Amino acid sequence: MITHKTKRRKLVTQPGGTLVPKPSPFEEYMMNHWKSLPQESNLTTPQVRDIFSHIMNEMGLTINSLRVGVSRARIQAEVLFDAQRNVTLNYDDYYFNTLTEDEIKAILTHESCHIATLPDSRILAPTPDSPHAAFIEIFDEYLVHNEFARRFTGTKRFDVYKDFKTRDLQNYETILTLARAEQMDIMKALYTILNDAVYFPIVGDHRFAEWCHKKKLTDLPRFLDWLIEDFKFIENLKLNRMETMESLSIEGILSSTVNYYLLLGDSSRDNSLFTPTAEVIEEICSRKSKTPLIEVWRDRRMAESQ
Repeated sequence: MITHKTKRRKLVTQPGGTLVPKPSPFEEYMMNHWKSLPQESNLTTPQVRDIFSHIMNEMGLTINSLRVGVSRARIQAEVLFDAQRNVTLNYDDYYFNTLTEDEIKAILTHESCHIATLPDSRILAPTPDSPHAAFIEIFDEYLVHNEFARRFTGTKRFDVYKDFKTRDLQNYETILTLARAEQMDIMKALYTILNDAVYFPIVGDHRFAEWCHKKKLTDLPRFLDWLIEDFKFIENLKLNRMETMESLSIEGILSSTVNYYLLLGDSSRDNSLFTPTAEVIEEICSRKSKTPLIEVWRDRRMAESQ
């Protein structure tokens, strides 16, 4: 099933019968977190729209229509678009208020790179918040960071974005805390970190690896390197979007044979890097696909067992 990239939550009914999304513990935490930080700007939605439009023109991106809306605490910034280039930008104004205008421009440039690298923002997944969707989004971020680096390396905007990414390292601390307190699903926690952290090895920035070393998450940088290696392989196949997402679905299944708890520093359940079902999952994947990635993951598993 094709779904649009978005974040869905359970709905609760307000007095009067209005349905509103119920914030997760993480979302409630982040709302209070943004409010507690120094407020660096106060851009209106029309001003954000103007900045975003200017960036897209600067990058030579042609769109058909643009809608800009506020979505508090659920996302920081997100762009959705169809094949006709009807674009929707959603952003959290509480979050944007903690950023300087230069940082906002860098974030909106990153979002514009999604439009530059994808035919549309739809994702092949059962539901928008499924593991398949989250995994494909990590690949999309891989494409975007490469595009951003290609276009803006050596510019002030690239340097601003690089400095800004320091905040992500601080966010990972929060995610780890919530996951270890079982207030956040372990897979969601891992994919949320990887979705951001894929930036660092792409641009040769060692801060994520250093953070992992400090936190004794020794296998996490290696796992991310494996994903990037496989993403490069899939990208170089030059498949269309649907075929790419089908390949990523297999890659997502294969990567799930790794012990997510161990990646995030919990060895109390099992200190093996690969799960006991890894070999069975590889066999199942081999019946569905002839991708060389199956053998790649098998080799990684066998190397760990030696």
